[in-house]
Amino acid sequence: DLEHTTLSFEVADLGAELAELESRGVVFEDYDLPDLRTVGHVCVLGSEKAAWFRDTEGNYLCLHQELH
Repeated sequence: DLEHTTLSFEVADLGAELAELESRGVVFEDYDLPDLRTVGHVCVLGSEKAAWFRDTEGNYLCLHQELH
């Protein structure tokens, strides 16, 4: 689960990074939980937005962007 994110990468443009990775076959996670809901694979968490995917070993990785 998300409490076990292995690694998180800060990016300048989350939307562009998602599009690039999806074009290369990366599948992003979607959540519809009481305290975590993604729209278009993206969740807004306080002062940042984030998206999660799994690597080939099943580890959760995160991309996040600070909101300004």
